Amino acid sequence: MGLSYYTEIGTIIANVDNEIGGHLRVKEIFESFEVYKEIANFIVATQRTLQSLQSTTSNTTTTEKITYPKVEKIVELACGHGLVGLLLAYRFPHLQVSLYDLFARPTYAAFVQSFEKYGFKRPGESLVLPNVQLFEQDIYSIGREELRNSVVVCVHGCGQVNQHTIEMAISSGAAGWAVLPCCIVKESYLDASCSVQLSGDSTRYHVLCGALAHRYRAQLVAEIDQRITNRYVFIAGGVGVNGGDHVVEAIGNDVEVAARRGRLPKLSLS
Repeated sequence: MGLSYYTEIGTIIANVDNEIGGHLRVKEIFESFEVYKEIANFIVATQRTLQSLQSTTSNTTTTEKITYPKVEKIVELACGHGLVGLLLAYRFPHLQVSLYDLFARPTYAAFVQSFEKYGFKRPGESLVLPNVQLFEQDIYSIGREELRNSVVVCVHGCGQVNQHTIEMAISSGAAGWAVLPCCIVKESYLDASCSVQLSGDSTRYHVLCGALAHRYRAQLVAEIDQRITNRYVFIAGGVGVNGGDHVVEAIGNDVEVAARRGRLPKLSLS
């Protein structure tokens, strides 16, 4: 599950650093590795949980069978340099990985080239990462069909990007969502009548992460190494929310109500 299985990763990163003149940001590299591990664990837990839910539903005697989403794709919004998505594509070769940002960073191309040079191809493949594609596109223009049967993630999205990521995932029939929030807009998660009078940035961040987790009924709250960043809270959920197309259609634009329907399952964490 971790990076210890992929000893070639060190060579891949070192090669990129050489290619771009030693200008890789160490903080972003460590940050990417840490959040990759959390997302990878969440994807595996999502797969196990949905398989269990589907198996239980299939064995019931009720006339209405519920079909849960399958994890067929990983979608990363506001992907930046793209390293997190590339690591996920390498870890999950059977899943399509779609990365979205306004433009491709030069570092992204360097990472892809290094993976192709030093990574290992799966049997029958001509490329190391045939399952990844980057789209230069505004994340607010992504169609809901693109997110169906996917795990939608966003790392250090600012402002309302986290809210958009979660609500698009829920309303699109995604299998789950995961965010590592950066700056959080209070009005997105607390009632307008709530006055937040907290002097410390850290305290405010933790309170608003809790509000986000509560609003969307998070099923996992974890953390990456605090020595790397002070924006280290990892929040994930949405597994079991979309129990079939009839649910997705019924919720309309009221995503918050949809996320509060019924009892969500506990994740099958390893």
